[in-house]
Amino acid sequence: FTDLIKAGRIQSEFEPDLDVKFSMPPRGFFKTLLNLLIMAEECNHGEGKISVSAFEGNKVYTLELAARDKAGNNATAAKMFTWDLTPPAAGIVRPAAPPRINALPFLTGTAADFYGMFATSVSLRNISKGQCYNGAGSFNQACPYWLATSSDAASNWTYADASLNATLQAVNTWYLLLVKPIDTATNENTAYAGGVSSRTFLMDSQPPTAGVSVPADGGAYQSGALRGVSYPLSGTVSDP
Repeated sequence: FTDLIKAGRIQSEFEPDLDVKFSMPPRGFFKTLLNLLIMAEECNHGEGKISVSAFEGNKVYTLELAARDKAGNNATAAKMFTWDLTPPAAGIVRPAAPPRINALPFLTGTAADFYGMFATSVSLRNISKGQCYNGAGSFNQACPYWLATSSDAASNWTYADASLNATLQAVNTWYLLLVKPIDTATNENTAYAGGVSSRTFLMDSQPPTAGVSVPADGGAYQSGALRGVSYPLSGTVSDP
């Protein structure tokens, strides 16, 4: 089917004298089929009229095409396709819960679709600044700002860059991570479930401080002066 129509003009069976011209999209048979159905709708000559609304989501169909040029040459082709209307799913593995961490050199997670995944992107927001990570060491982009990830054969995704960990560790603050999967039919999720495709976490890379009040540094004490309720050991601790 692709070889038949991708480069030239073909004769449509919907209208004998009508040349139909269209090009293949960069990915996904879904949009190609949709373009064909829309053209069939526009022909509107009774026979051959196809309603897009007649297709049920997530079912397999066979498209049969009959073409005839003005010299009377005929060609036929058939193609099976899935009318995929269901968005894929995605999850976050790292950062993990509980959401307090002191290092994050890379982000990882999962993605899945019943028919096939195309890509996964992430958006990382500094909540206090209200801006998103640009992929090069700064939080200076309007949110969401989507960054491409790499994926393995099972669609598990990973995001990393040379500046990520140092940028996060520079300030103790809260961040919001969103994950957007896209399947081969270009469906994508539009809702981000907390703890699944979104996660809020605290980057806490600065150590706490501690001090001893009693005993005093270099002090001298008699036996029994540093024990019990009357003479307790004491000090202070704090963490940003």
